[in-house]
Amino acid sequence: AIRRLAQRAGITIPESGPHDPEARRRREELYALHAGVAAMWQKLLKSDPGAEPARAYLKSRDLDGIAEEFGLGYAPESWDATSTWARKAGYSAEALETARLVATSSESGKKYDFFRGRLMIPIHDDQGRVVAFSGRLLDPEAKAQKYVNSTETPIFVKSHILFGLNRSKRPIIEAESAIVCEGQIDMMRCWQKGVRNVVASQGTAFGERQASILKRIAKEVIICFDADRAGQDAAQRTIDVLLKEDVQVRIARIPQGEDPDTLLRKQPVTVFEDILRGAKDYTHHLLD
Repeated sequence: AIRRLAQRAGITIPESGPHDPEARRRREELYALHAGVAAMWQKLLKSDPGAEPARAYLKSRDLDGIAEEFGLGYAPESWDATSTWARKAGYSAEALETARLVATSSESGKKYDFFRGRLMIPIHDDQGRVVAFSGRLLDPEAKAQKYVNSTETPIFVKSHILFGLNRSKRPIIEAESAIVCEGQIDMMRCWQKGVRNVVASQGTAFGERQASILKRIAKEVIICFDADRAGQDAAQRTIDVLLKEDVQVRIARIPQGEDPDTLLRKQPVTVFEDILRGAKDYTHHLLD
C-alpha cells in the first residue's frame, strides 16, 4: 500500500532489509510489459484491418459495446509482430519469455509469438494491473484450442486471481454477495446487463486463496456455472472449497443447456435476477 501511494505521489521509498531489488525490477518490468502489450493489442482491435474477424466476433456476440471498458484487444496473425514491438519498446527477451508472450519451436528452435490471430482478454489483479491474458480463437475451422492462456509467472498465479474483481469489488461489498461465474464472457455479459457483483473463476480449479478473498468481502457466494455436466462438476468442486472456508453458499439453477452469457442474450435481465434470488442454499441443493 505504501509503495502504491508513493508511486502516485512520485516519491521514492528507500528499500532495506531482505527485499531483492533485482527480483523487484523483474516484477516491475513484467507489469509494464503486460500493460504495454495490452494497450498495443487494444489499438489493433480498433483499427487494424487484420482485426476484422475479432470485431465481427464481438459484434455477433453483442460485446462490442464493452470491449473498450474491459480492454479487449487483438493479437495479430503474425509470427513476430508482438515480440518485435516489445523489443523496440525496450523490453528484455527474458521478460517476454517469462510472460510466455514468446515460445520456442521444438523443431527449429526459433522464437515465435505465443498469441497469434486471437481476440485477447486481459486479466487484471484486484489492483487493476494487467497480469496475464486469455486468447480466444477466431477461426472455427482451425485445429487449435478455443482458448489459450498465460502460464503462471511471478505476477500471476491462476488460483489467486478472480477475473473482474478489480471492477466488481465495490459492488460485491455493497451487495454483501458475490456471484461466481465460470467464464470471462459470462462475467462481462453480467456486467454489461447491470449485474455488477460478479466475478469469474476462469475455468480453472477454484483455490483456497480465491475463497478467502470472497470471504473477506461478501457474506454469501452464489455459484452460477453452466448447466451442463462439466459445469456442474466444476461447481461442485468450487462449492467444496468455499465450504471449507466456512462461506455461505447458494446455487443458482440455470436452465439446461444455458450459461449466464446465453441466458442474458435471450432473456430479459429480470429472468436472470429471479434465478439468482431463487438460488437455494447448498443443503437444499444437495437434497434435491
